Order: sequence, then C-alpha cells, then structure tokens
Amino acid sequence: MTKIIPAFLALVALLFTGCATTDMRAPAVSKTDGAVLKSRSVSREHYRDTLMFAIIDGRPVDPGFWRAPARMEVAVSAGQHAITFDLVRHSGFFGGLMGASGVLKFEAKNGRTYVMNSEDADGLVRVWVEDAASGEKVSEPASSALVPRPVGGGMIPIFIPAG
Repeated sequence: MTKIIPAFLALVALLFTGCATTDMRAPAVSKTDGAVLKSRSVSREHYRDTLMFAIIDGRPVDPGFWRAPARMEVAVSAGQHAITFDLVRHSGFFGGLMGASGVLKFEAKNGRTYVMNSEDADGLVRVWVEDAASGEKVSEPASSALVPRPVGGGMIPIFIPAG
C-alpha cells in the first residue's frame, strides 16, 4: 500500500506537468518590456470572423488551460515578428464554419498593442495586423481563400460576448 501512494502522486504530477521537456510555446515576455498581440472577434452583417495568432516566430501559441482563443493576449518582444494567423468565419447556426490562414510579418514596438483585422476582396479574405490604438496597418495584408472547416477537428474558438 505504501508503494502505491507515491506512484499515484507521481502519475498525478506527470499529468499536470506534461511529458515534454522542451517548451515549444511562444516565450513569455513582460507586457511592459514589449508589445501585446490580441486575438479578436469582428462582427459583420451576416457573419463573425475570429482572428487568432496560431504561431509566433515558429512557436505555437498556447492559449492556456480553459481560455477562450477569441480573448487571448500574447506578449512579445519589440522587433520583427512573423506570425501565422488562423481566421474562423461563423456564418450562423446552419451556415457552418469557414477558415483561412497565412503568415504576416510586422515590427512590434514597446508599449504598443496590436490586433488583426480582415476584409473580403475579390473572393478572398485579406488579413493584416494593425495598431489597436490608431488603427494604422503595420503589416502588408495576406490574402487567402476561405475553405470549409470540419466541426470537431482543429481549433474551434469559443465566443464569450463582450459585456
């Protein structure tokens, strides 16, 4: 019996810490020493776009345990960054999910907050990074075709309405 308890505690500790020894997530940076990237949700007339940062400088972004991706904030250092975005379009209950992804490059400045924005153009969706305070575009737009997203596979954002 005395050997079972330490083994059980070790198993519980392993479950909470994970098996990997290398942390592949985007590195943590103090919000005062760098910039902040914010995911966002944009409501249009017949649909809603959720724009998320999926990979920053080659490292996957971990939204954290029980956090909604649509509300995620990630602190990054000042300087050049390459981010992979994931756009999910919700077209109502029966409309299904469409998605797009691509890579955006921009230079982050200390103390600034950045968000993504999107628009439809020529049958494609265009996405760019902009300064949250001024609305100034800080990256070249990336264009991508919308493709159906399977329900139950991949990253599906959870929406928490702003109150």
